[in-house]
Amino acid sequence: MVKDSKVVEISEGSYLPYQGVPKGAYILRGHGKAADFLIQNFKVGDRIRIEYSLEPAGRWSMVIGGHALLVDGGRAIPYAKSKSSLGGLRARTAVGVSKDGDRVYLVGVEKSGDSVGLDLDELSSFMAYIGSWRALNLDGGGSTTMVVRPLGEFSTVRAFEPEQGSERYVPNSIGIFSKAPASELKGIILEVKNKNALLVGEEIEYKIKGYDRYYNPVSINDAEILGDGKVIKVEKGTAAAVNPGQGRIKAVKGSIEGKTEVRVVGRDDIDRMVLKGPVGIVSLGQSYDLKLTLTALGSNREVSPSLVQWEFYGFEGEVSEGRLIVKKFYKPWGYVVARYQHFSAPLLLKFSQDITEEPSRKEISLLL
Repeated sequence: MVKDSKVVEISEGSYLPYQGVPKGAYILRGHGKAADFLIQNFKVGDRIRIEYSLEPAGRWSMVIGGHALLVDGGRAIPYAKSKSSLGGLRARTAVGVSKDGDRVYLVGVEKSGDSVGLDLDELSSFMAYIGSWRALNLDGGGSTTMVVRPLGEFSTVRAFEPEQGSERYVPNSIGIFSKAPASELKGIILEVKNKNALLVGEEIEYKIKGYDRYYNPVSINDAEILGDGKVIKVEKGTAAAVNPGQGRIKAVKGSIEGKTEVRVVGRDDIDRMVLKGPVGIVSLGQSYDLKLTLTALGSNREVSPSLVQWEFYGFEGEVSEGRLIVKKFYKPWGYVVARYQHFSAPLLLKFSQDITEEPSRKEISLLL
């Protein structure tokens, strides 16, 4: 690190411990032979002068380094530099510009359990496909990180997980920031959790986001929430699913509204419901965890115990906050049954090691 033309700090083999470069300072970073040169020729306290120039000369407002062109003249071109250390399917970062210079394309390619990444030829083809007149390959692999502020949000988030699972320090990046002034509300986004598999009696978790005509985020916590009245009802700001079917929920502020469709699961929508609980002998007075899962409308989800009816056969008991307590039993075995919209999920319980009486088919059919 250099400040006031003097070397003030040297770090070999590790990053300097700063979130950003201190004001009035700059960092010289070397790799390989360049690193050897720095270590062998500089020590703390040495005076240093750096001379550099940019070619071609111009009134540059921002400059960033890359590796090789991917697209030139609107066409994908052969990679001009060695691919030996860059080949294969990797996370990638690239930047492109349109022919008229009015549009910039910033591309981050994910490599994770959900994405295989791209090789350099594929990246070239992609950058040309989206409209780049010229495009440049930036650093990739573990250095690829893309951060965005989703519409209506006040803070930034990563667009996808880094290739190596955590972010890596990188010496430069491209940032785009809006300086547009705040203006009137233009739109509302209403996000609903589990909107494709809501259950009757379930309170709906929702998030409201607003944005203005310059796409700045707008706080709209005072927006009115409305349901359709048949499938979704709203009372004092709390929305709940009251009947199976296709419903609607919306947020309204003035003349602006945001709405979304929701689906509340009925009996005919359910593929299966499974109840899991204690294995082995169940003792009186002890509590045991129960887990109820439901598959409906292409979704799998865990069901809150408060959303189902509980029935007990062969014993007396209760379910409280997802835990079963057996208070008295009349047979060496019994069933606890969870019911939702007349769909049943039974669980066999054993109260004694000496089971002399098995449940009959008639008894089992009554459970279902």
